[in-house]
Amino acid sequence: HFSIIVNNNIQRFAVIGDHGLVHANTAAVAAMINAKSPDAIISTGDVDYSTPHDYALNVGTYYLQWVLDRKFFPVLGNHDLDVDDGFAYTDYFTLPNDNNELFYSYVVGKVHLVAVCSGINTAGTVLVPNTVTSPQAIWARDHLLQSSYKWKFVVWHHPPYSRYAPYASGPTSGVNLRWPVKAWGAQLGLFGHVHAYERIVGPDNFYYVTVGTGGQALVSPTSTTLPSGFSQVSQQSSYGALILDVSSSSVEATFYNTAGIALDSFTL
Repeated sequence: HFSIIVNNNIQRFAVIGDHGLVHANTAAVAAMINAKSPDAIISTGDVDYSTPHDYALNVGTYYLQWVLDRKFFPVLGNHDLDVDDGFAYTDYFTLPNDNNELFYSYVVGKVHLVAVCSGINTAGTVLVPNTVTSPQAIWARDHLLQSSYKWKFVVWHHPPYSRYAPYASGPTSGVNLRWPVKAWGAQLGLFGHVHAYERIVGPDNFYYVTVGTGGQALVSPTSTTLPSGFSQVSQQSSYGALILDVSSSSVEATFYNTAGIALDSFTL
């Protein structure tokens, strides 16, 4: 019941987010990613900021070959849900359509990727139910619990936790998506929405990693207090992407800025 790319040579992933515009910053991130030669790309959302949407321009300018090869794995961000409730997104991408392409499960190389629609548009309206008891959450839980693959990543746009005050609470935050994904079997969560890089580790040692540095203007350095037991590494001064090198025994993760300088790294 999983869609599968049977290609064990897919070992390096690039993770980008909040990149959906034609801009020098977006181009610089894309150039750095090209230099790292990833096998596949994961987008944490806000794939297109334009009105009306033009994915062929804002995605295809930089990532067309990955899209054509079906090795570009996006999720819907709030801006993707604006204007047309995501219709242009589902029209442009070819994704598993058992949930109308709004959320999907894919095995890519050694990784079982569970891609979720956080469902919140820019106004804070919930267009796709996203609580832990929602049909989507139950679907994600079942896919994770039933998976026999070693590496299981969840991806959606609105991060469950953030140290940046405007994104830490309220209707446009991801607080409804504080799902127990580690208990369901996931080892890594990848998110966007906050135009910064954040690596937040919970008291259960689960990694919540936000990569929102794909090209849109970076956030101001406002901060708030994380729940007790959480730690974080963050930066909002550089554009860049997270590179994941996946083997049977480990995941080596490094965040690089557009100059190719490593600003953070961790190992699963």
